[in-house]
Parts: sequence; structure tokens; C-alpha cells
Amino acid sequence: MQAEILDSQPDTNVHVYAVWMPLTWKDARSEWDPEILSDARVTHYWDEECVTGFWFSERVSGQKPVAWDAYFLYSTGATWEDIPGPLISTGHPIVAETEQLQADLFAQCPADDVDC
Repeated sequence: MQAEILDSQPDTNVHVYAVWMPLTWKDARSEWDPEILSDARVTHYWDEECVTGFWFSERVSGQKPVAWDAYFLYSTGATWEDIPGPLISTGHPIVAETEQLQADLFAQCPADDVDC
């Protein structure tokens, strides 16, 4: 995501909320490398109890038992009532869905519209 989306569109008004959770032995907080997503438009969160993953699994994605290694794309006009919306697209694993995420993001926010 860093190279394919953020680095390729440095002027696009996008914000990424990256939620990191310990779901495998490699996911310990001590092993987490914040440089994976080093763009200034990324805000990182650590969710030790995987609350975010369970919440999105139950209410948005249906990815069982926990939503992880997934993206959820919302427009700048999205609001959060009971659940955030409207949802533009979602997918997992992120690496396999990068092209779809990129297409959906740039359909919402063309490269020449830095204020979308």
C-alpha cells in the first residue's frame, strides 16, 4: 500500500487509519515496524485485545472470526452512526486486493483532484 498507493499519489487528500493487532506470533508489538506505512497521512493504532477486528467482523466484513489484514474504504463524507458508512469497498488480504483498493480509491478521488 505504501508504494502502490501513498507514494504514487503524494498530493491526494487521503487518510489511513492502520490498526495493528497481535494475531500471530509474528505480530507482537515489539516486532511491529511502523516504517511499513511511513506516510504522514497514516495514523497508527495498536489494538492489543483485537477489539477493532472483532467489531468489524461482526458489523462490517463478515470475515470470521476476526477482521484482519483487511481494508475498509470510506469517502470523505462518511459518517459513523452505528457503523461507519457508506462503505465504498473492502477486501482482504490487503496485498491481494491492492489493485482493487487503488481503483476504488482513485475512482472516488481522481489523481488531479487533490481536495476530494
